[in-house]
Order: sequence, then structure tokens, then C-alpha cells
Amino acid sequence: MNTVPEIFFNNKDEKMKPLILVSWICASIALLMLIGGAIDFLGGGGVFGLKHSSTFFTVANTFLLFTIFFRWFNSDTKKS
Repeated sequence: MNTVPEIFFNNKDEKMKPLILVSWICASIALLMLIGGAIDFLGGGGVFGLKHSSTFFTVANTFLLFTIFFRWFNSDTKKS
């Protein structure tokens, strides 16, 4: 029984490359930061000791750019 979701395998049924794992981690962190920023913006209070909701969105933007870069780099390495 395979406990790992199919998204973590490529067409040749090999384990995923480390860059894809890093991109999923970055995307998860970005999602958490977006949720934290929304809670902070709508709630008006500080979440995790931060008083500015723009801090959450700046960090989320950075991690989303990391995700795009890692996925793009991984797709370029598959072609060569």
C-alpha cells in the first residue's frame, strides 16, 4: 500500500526531486502567511507578535516567488 500521494511521484514512478519538495514547503509557508495576514487584517490584532498585516503578505510573496523559481528550475532540468 502506497501511503505517499501520487503527486509526489513523476511519470517514471521515481521519488520526487528535492526541488519539488522544497517548492511544496515554500507554497505551504506562503499559504500560512496569507492566512495569517488575512486574520491580522480582519481581526485588527497582532498574530504571532506582529502588528502589521503587510509583513505577512511580504513574506508570502517571497515564498510564492521561491515556489515559482524552484518549479521553473525543475521543469528546465527535465528538458535537458
